[in-house]
Amino acid sequence: MSSASVVMAQLDYLILGYFVDSKLIGVYSVTYKIGVFVLFVASSVGAVIAPKFSKLYAKDDIAGLKNMLATAIRMNILLTLPVVLVILIFKDYILGLFGSDFKIGTVSLLILVFGQFVNALTGPVGYLLSMTNYEKAVRNTTILACLANIVLNLLLIPKWGISGAAVASMVSIILKNLINFWQVNRKLV
Repeated sequence: MSSASVVMAQLDYLILGYFVDSKLIGVYSVTYKIGVFVLFVASSVGAVIAPKFSKLYAKDDIAGLKNMLATAIRMNILLTLPVVLVILIFKDYILGLFGSDFKIGTVSLLILVFGQFVNALTGPVGYLLSMTNYEKAVRNTTILACLANIVLNLLLIPKWGISGAAVASMVSIILKNLINFWQVNRKLV
């Protein structure tokens, strides 16, 4: 699961390296890192709550799991929405900090931030599945998302450049989280 996540995070750069020049890869790298900053907040919530999921599951407290997930989703929204709004409102300024040439990454940034915000909206469902004996489901979903990322990068980067890479990342992130969310609702709550 970790390997697939690492591959997914680096795949965009590898495929971009084949299709676009290094300047655009640098722009994409900056937009990707800014977009992932949204995920930092959501990951922090998940890391704190994950052990609580395990304890509730060990007690067979499904109602507690459902409440804990709802709490985590509310926390994610409360903590990530301000970050998303700051990035959306000040996107030109933020990208301009890296140089005026980086403003060409605005569309990529918006796409990536949207994908990470959807990630936050679904809550720490990957953690929940992993802590409740459904780690194989998370692994399979991660591998599926990785494969989708590969295919989408190969299809979209030649047409749209760094925006294509951003769409591929966004779709694979959303796919992974929506499938995990669906699995949580089907198997646990």
